[in-house]
Amino acid sequence: MKRAHDVTRWATNGVFPALQLEYLGVCERHKRLGIRSFLTMDAVTTFSRLAETTGVPVLTLQPLNADLIPYYRDRNFLPYGRGGGMMMLAETAIRLRDGTFDAPPNG
Repeated sequence: MKRAHDVTRWATNGVFPALQLEYLGVCERHKRLGIRSFLTMDAVTTFSRLAETTGVPVLTLQPLNADLIPYYRDRNFLPYGRGGGMMMLAETAIRLRDGTFDAPPNG
């Protein structure tokens, strides 16, 4: 059985339908105010609604640097591919939006 975050189940010739999050950033003087988390979760909420109406199964992003990978991982994005991309399944976004997501135990 394929893993839930294996995008190949939607892929055709290596391409899969997705919404790509681009250029999310906060200037240095406004960091640590929660703006980045607010913007990220707003994007996830918007994606969850689009996923329900259009059927797009995945939200993808490319962290601007490797230091951001833990940030996105903590927000339930998963790595995919070989280029450092990260993704979130529509099911995860919907459950996060609705408050029904239980994070898997760390381990």
